[in-house]
Amino acid sequence: PVVVDHAEGIYVWDVDGTRYMDFTSGIAVVNTGHCHPRVVQAIQEQAAKIIHAQQNILAHEPMMRAAVELTATLPPNLNQVFWTNSGAEAVEGAIKLAKVATGRPAIVAFRGAFHGRTHAAMSVTSSRAKVRGHYEPLLSSIYYAPYPYLFRSPYRGPVEDADLHYFAELEH
Repeated sequence: PVVVDHAEGIYVWDVDGTRYMDFTSGIAVVNTGHCHPRVVQAIQEQAAKIIHAQQNILAHEPMMRAAVELTATLPPNLNQVFWTNSGAEAVEGAIKLAKVATGRPAIVAFRGAFHGRTHAAMSVTSSRAKVRGHYEPLLSSIYYAPYPYLFRSPYRGPVEDADLHYFAELEH
């Protein structure tokens, strides 16, 4: 494993000074690059005010401003934001919300997807066996469907008919 010492832009340096290009963008959380000056400044300013104002318990101005901007892009009946600490926690919340909203117990997930390492998120993850290993049994009533990727569709025939194959898989 690479033991990282520091990073800047698209690069990370290990403790021996070897530079690597970060093709993951820190698992997609540093899409402006590592240590972008505006992001660093915003973090420093916020840390000088409060380091941890736990969402759903305390409110603060940046969080409220972000909620207003997010809900402004949504239909009027989608007027709330549920803040989470991670993608896996967001997936857990989405699974619970979907079950309550639909009244249905089953979940359809895409084959080959990764949703996280919490219990329910692992249940809908099928990207690699080792993510789920040693934790089964996981949630039941999870059904996997192929992701409708038309560019490299496994189905033969005209591309305009591929949707019929994907729907047939979903019905199956």
